[in-house]
Amino acid sequence: MALIEKLELEEILISSPAIDAEAESRVRAICAARARRGAAAVPRNQVNSGRFRVGVDGRAFSSPAGGVRRYVREIYGALPSVAPDVDVIAIGAVPSDTLPPGVTPYPARDFPTNLGWMAASIPLAARGAHLDVFHAPAYTAPLWGGIRRRSRFTT
Repeated sequence: MALIEKLELEEILISSPAIDAEAESRVRAICAARARRGAAAVPRNQVNSGRFRVGVDGRAFSSPAGGVRRYVREIYGALPSVAPDVDVIAIGAVPSDTLPPGVTPYPARDFPTNLGWMAASIPLAARGAHLDVFHAPAYTAPLWGGIRRRSRFTT
């Protein structure tokens, strides 16, 4: 993806968690331009050419911080309309939570502290879920890389 397209896509998805029709149209235009050039609209898994798998800290979907909770619900609720071939895996989501369409829960060992969550739960669950990238929206990123080679963590 050309740098300008990547930055535009990130700007649309990050600056406006509630994707409006104009923003969605811009994202679709970027994806269509990539398709005309023969490039994939969404980056493919570099390890096995499968679907791109995005992991997210599933606890954010039930976060007591309303802003974090709204952010993840909006961004991952809108993702299927702009990138239908991306799998979203909610690591450690609370079973009673209603997740946005297209988001799949994945179990993680529950530790009573954020340190335990960052040191063991996220890395082990991320490795088991075979993720390409992990999004930590609430400042609790893994302390060590538990996902496959060439994968990325982002906060």
